[in-house]
Amino acid sequence: MKWGGVLQTLKSNAKKVFLQIYGEGRSSFNLPHRTARKIKNLENAYTLSKTLLDILACPACKGKIEHDEAAQKLVCVGECQRRYPIREGIPVMLIDEAELPHEL
Repeated sequence: MKWGGVLQTLKSNAKKVFLQIYGEGRSSFNLPHRTARKIKNLENAYTLSKTLLDILACPACKGKIEHDEAAQKLVCVGECQRRYPIREGIPVMLIDEAELPHEL
């Protein structure tokens, strides 16, 4: 197999995994990075699949996570109630980046 075929196979497999995690509604997989940065309010264009939400847990208290689509944040419904931002469609699940309930 030539390198072009190997790269095409890798891209195809990456796209399958990407769509499995983020769902079919994600249309910007094929956009070049420079084009994606130019789209205004890019984070509002993203939705998270139920599969991904089922996998994610709050890193602070290990509670269940729900997606607040209007605010583009992941909200812990466990003890800590932290709100994790979503930047360019990527959940930022870092305790230091999360908003605490009393900061709202």
